[in-house]
Amino acid sequence: MKQINHVIALLLYALAYPIPASSAAPWLKPPTPPGFSTRVNQPTPPTALLNPLGVHLLSVYYLHTRQLTLWTAPLIPVRQFGYNYPSSSGIYIHENFPGGPRGSVNNGNAMLALYAAVVHMSTAGQFAPLTVAMTVNRRDVGSLDFRKGQPDVVHGASNAISNTVLDPQAGSSNADDSGQIIDARNPNFVINYRFDGPRISSADILTAIMEALIILTYHGRSEPFKSMTAISRSGNCVLHINAAHVQPPSANDLSRLVFLLATTMTAANRFEEMTFELKIGPPGYRRCVAEGTFYKLGDPDVS
Repeated sequence: MKQINHVIALLLYALAYPIPASSAAPWLKPPTPPGFSTRVNQPTPPTALLNPLGVHLLSVYYLHTRQLTLWTAPLIPVRQFGYNYPSSSGIYIHENFPGGPRGSVNNGNAMLALYAAVVHMSTAGQFAPLTVAMTVNRRDVGSLDFRKGQPDVVHGASNAISNTVLDPQAGSSNADDSGQIIDARNPNFVINYRFDGPRISSADILTAIMEALIILTYHGRSEPFKSMTAISRSGNCVLHINAAHVQPPSANDLSRLVFLLATTMTAANRFEEMTFELKIGPPGYRRCVAEGTFYKLGDPDVS
């Protein structure tokens, strides 16, 4: 059903915003790796409750940090991937080694497992601790856990990432209908945005951003960017971005772009249709390298 929703959403978006025949095909969500699947186990009744917005934002942050890593790179085990706004939860990812070689789980597998976890919680309407088993050719090779809080449980190797906290004020912003985000890490990285349509659920906005980050990781090292289209888990929201300069932005730039848009919407508590543009360069020499939109296709309950 989810795959059908994606196809319908892409067709509806193409009718509303036709792509010129001369344009390259947009980057889309990658296919499931051969032999790879996930299995979700969520205790009933739940052992605790997680904040839905916290789960989505933690997931966006994890995917943003992993975008710098090759899709096929070996998994980096994760522990205490903490997120304290608006509530504390953690992601824990590790490999299983039942007599087999290490390296069976890669970065792409972990990203898809994380997305499967969020989709399961959102579809079931129950944001609670769970485990996602990652399997390759029917053999369990790793697992991903969402847990309450930040217990001192260590999974995997010593190179685990520990106590990483998302700062929702990563860039300057305001809650007006239009505004500008200046990246606190790079003042030459500027986003102009405008809220210009109906409200969209935060889950739809943030799962579209999650899919965008998966797309960027899959395509970003092998293909020059022309455009990309990401769909929310419900199919009710489309995120589309086009290159706007002969020197297109890198996948890293686009990852930072959508991450800052996520934190800006959250800080302003506004999840709506939006148009935006990314400009890079010092004042007086900035060039627009990308422009895009969040577009609402359906009319789900807004949260």
